[in-house]
Amino acid sequence: MTQDENTINIGKDVYIEGDITILGSVNIDGTMKGSLTAVGMLIVGPTGIINGDVITKNIEIKGVINGNLTATASVALEPGATLNGDLYTAKVHLAEGSIFNGKCTMIKRKELRVDPNTKKVDVIDLSPEEILTRQ
Repeated sequence: MTQDENTINIGKDVYIEGDITILGSVNIDGTMKGSLTAVGMLIVGPTGIINGDVITKNIEIKGVINGNLTATASVALEPGATLNGDLYTAKVHLAEGSIFNGKCTMIKRKELRVDPNTKKVDVIDLSPEEILTRQ
């Protein structure tokens, strides 16, 4: 998984409280309390902790998430990662040494769409044709 050029980096000494929507990609090495929606790639680094529900397209977890996770495309739990919560995704990879406490529901691939006027993010179903072209 790769990050795009406009990735927001949240350092290990940063603490954020509140619900956040990020219209790009984010790399979290700090601590966050609240729900997070990230339209792009989300990486939770080895020192990253999220205490809240997460919605994103693709996620790579090396740290800890305490909350439910919806990833419309894919999830990768790396060695040392912990997910305490239910998982909803189209594709999942659990590496040896990762911890997952919750239930996993496999979904058809979905997409995150942003309303250009309100910046509101919605999870929508992809058509069968869109699913085939985006795999």
